[in-house]
Amino acid sequence: MISALRFQPIFSVRQLNILGYEVLSQLKSTVDNEIYFSALDIPAHITLLEKQLTILNQLNDNEKYYINLPVSMLCNVTAIHFILSSLNKNIIIELQDPANLDKLNGFERMAFMSNLHLIHSNGFEVWIDDLTPALLQVLSSFIFAFDGVKVDKNFFWQQLENPRLLRSFVYCSSLLTNNILIEGIETIEHYNIAIECGATHLQGYLWPEHHYTLPLVVG
Repeated sequence: MISALRFQPIFSVRQLNILGYEVLSQLKSTVDNEIYFSALDIPAHITLLEKQLTILNQLNDNEKYYINLPVSMLCNVTAIHFILSSLNKNIIIELQDPANLDKLNGFERMAFMSNLHLIHSNGFEVWIDDLTPALLQVLSSFIFAFDGVKVDKNFFWQQLENPRLLRSFVYCSSLLTNNILIEGIETIEHYNIAIECGATHLQGYLWPEHHYTLPLVVG
């Protein structure tokens, strides 16, 4: 089902260079990505992560790689054991569906928080993807020092004509973390606006992504 890995560059405003890559799985063209990944259970997510890590280990470099994981994995004992025993320190965990944090029950919330601290204590970074004003309010109830956040690209595009609001949002986000990445950077104008609003990292099609085609399509 998975035919390749995509590597989207992450640009550091401070260092003015590429400091890492978000790793995304590319499916066969006939498969709907959103439906496929949302339907995966925990064992399937672990299998997917294992395949991604196998490829990254073969690259044998020191690049930082941002790996997407769902909230459900960070609430699961088996998944956490696999994560801690398999990840190298150049792997950064990116929470891909943070909107689901608001759906956790009391037990799941405690497990999630406990596992976050366990991940941190083992030296791994945890970032939040697709940050919006609504999600920022949800995150404020979680007592945890996230290592970075990624501002949702659609929210960024919506505020291009209102940089004051975007700047205010970036400032509020900086109360959670010092690392604020803005997604959806596709033009020099986007680049300049994002930097003026306080972004520390940028990501988007302004920087061409790379592909690693798998020798065989893996299920």
